[in-house]
Amino acid sequence: MLLSVKEAAALLGIKDATLRKWVQQRRITFYRIGRHPKFKQQDLDRFLEQLRVPAIPRMKGFRPRSFKKAE
Repeated sequence: MLLSVKEAAALLGIKDATLRKWVQQRRITFYRIGRHPKFKQQDLDRFLEQLRVPAIPRMKGFRPRSFKKAE
């Protein structure tokens, strides 16, 4: 099933205009049906996976320094 711009943007948590800009810039995979871009769920999942930033495991006994406020 193909998703519209509105549906795909809602799924990604972004505005329609942002998704349309990404389509224009070819930053995201899409299908052109007539003049309208459409999206597959699996392509959106793959796109999100590429944006994933893995967590860094904490070292035992590590305590971050407290930062002093600038005067």
